[in-house]
Amino acid sequence: MSATVARPSRPPRPTGNQRAAAERTSRSLGRRRVTNVLMLTVMYLAAAIATLPLVFILTHLLVQGASSINLDFFTRMPRPVGEAGGGMANAIVGTLIIISVAAAIGLPTGIGAGLYLAENRATRLAKSVRFLSDVLNGLPSIVMGIFAWQVLVRPVGHFSAMAGGIALGA
Repeated sequence: MSATVARPSRPPRPTGNQRAAAERTSRSLGRRRVTNVLMLTVMYLAAAIATLPLVFILTHLLVQGASSINLDFFTRMPRPVGEAGGGMANAIVGTLIIISVAAAIGLPTGIGAGLYLAENRATRLAKSVRFLSDVLNGLPSIVMGIFAWQVLVRPVGHFSAMAGGIALGA
């Protein structure tokens, strides 16, 4: 058995109009490449100029503030304004309280709703829960914050970690 292999035929030679169009495209391609390199350079330069002040600020903070960070900084209470030293123990404790309250409210509610929706997706209650979940996901956080302030903080008369935790957990 013998197989014959057909040679590919040469493509036809371009006509004068096709050659002129190819030459214009070639010049246009070169101009586009130069413009692309120029614009990329301008973009990287602008990004570097915009980032430079942030780098300077971060460097200044690290150089000037690194000596203040020690165990006392995390375990001591803040001092009055104007006095040297002090810590941020109350901020850390407050954050832990708010996160704990929010987790105690949000985790059981979210896990329970998720399990219910996974197991009973066709019921009317599941459709209602899914709809309300979508509405709450689309609600801006500032609206939730104002609502929590109006309902939890204003009647009491002052801010509290409990109100913050409830607002975050709801």
